[in-house]
Amino acid sequence: MSYNGIIHNTHNCRICLYNSAITIAILKVLLIIISIIFLSLSLYSLSYILSGNNFTTLAQQDLETIKYRDLVIDLGDGVETNAQLTFPAVGSGP
Repeated sequence: MSYNGIIHNTHNCRICLYNSAITIAILKVLLIIISIIFLSLSLYSLSYILSGNNFTTLAQQDLETIKYRDLVIDLGDGVETNAQLTFPAVGSGP
């Protein structure tokens, strides 16, 4: 093949087709991997939202805001009743 100033089409050669097939295969594999990652992240976030467990509610469960005191009130004539007094654990209350 002699060069006469015309650029010849080299896309029909076996090496070019082989390289483009490998490139397409690599891109397909990367697309599948990225799709799996996004699907996994979305399923994880969806299960996290639907479970109802988040860090703020877990932290608030450990914080004691109300204290309780059990009482027995004597009403007279041998009659007693049970009661429970609640008050804030921190501060003076309302």
